[in-house]
Amino acid sequence: MFEHEETKKTELIKELKKGVKSGFSTNFNRETFKQNLHQKYSAK
Repeated sequence: MFEHEETKKTELIKELKKGVKSGFSTNFNRETFKQNLHQKYSAK
């Protein structure tokens, strides 16, 4: 059990570091993003 938790923790840290290295999105419109999500999920 302990080994499994350590593996999960290691993987989480690795993915978080990858996200930090990816940087910020420079061309992001929050309103357009929200509208697209609304259209995608309200149609179901």
